Amino acid sequence: MPESASELVLGLGALYLLLMRRKQTETTALRSVDPYSPWAVNDGWRLNLPAQDIIRLIDGDLVVDVGVTVTEGGYSLELPTGVLAVSGRLVGEQDVAAVLGGMQINGTVTRDADELTVWLYDVSHCLQVHDFFSESNAVVASAGDLTAPMPGRVTRIMVEEGADVRRGAVLLVLEAMKMEHNIVAPSNGRVDRLKFSVGDWVDEGIALLDFSTVV
Repeated sequence: MPESASELVLGLGALYLLLMRRKQTETTALRSVDPYSPWAVNDGWRLNLPAQDIIRLIDGDLVVDVGVTVTEGGYSLELPTGVLAVSGRLVGEQDVAAVLGGMQINGTVTRDADELTVWLYDVSHCLQVHDFFSESNAVVASAGDLTAPMPGRVTRIMVEEGADVRRGAVLLVLEAMKMEHNIVAPSNGRVDRLKFSVGDWVDEGIALLDFSTVV
């Protein structure tokens, strides 16, 4: 059983992010040439690696790296207080019908850029979502064509054509040398055209998408 409201908040926030990621992946897969390709699966799958991931959440002064393992019917979250089994579904865009550590809980989560607001038992909790790879592996390109910094495979596409994005937003994820590299927006702008799909191999220097700056 979860021991504290903090654990529930972290669990619900992480579950929301995972469910939104799954929803986005399913949408992307429907547009893919091969929607059943494992490269279109966003559950942590990698060739010869377990289905694991890390979500970094910041709760005030506390930085929590939540280890995520995909399980049958849900996820196992490694929190500072221990392992928490979670599962659930989105109800609309913000409400989550969740099972956290065996407890059925209905909560609401909203996201604005990197700020996550978790409503639980009529109390709001603010968390920051930190991209685990952003400090060391994010690649910021100039306006125009965003190019691949090295050869690799497109593993995630986080935006759609025509989408307006903020500076620093992750546009797509490139896997190279067994590491993930986030391609992020250099400024506020618009994604004019995507040039690749999930699973495509790209060469160094090739334009990944067309991007225009919005002043």
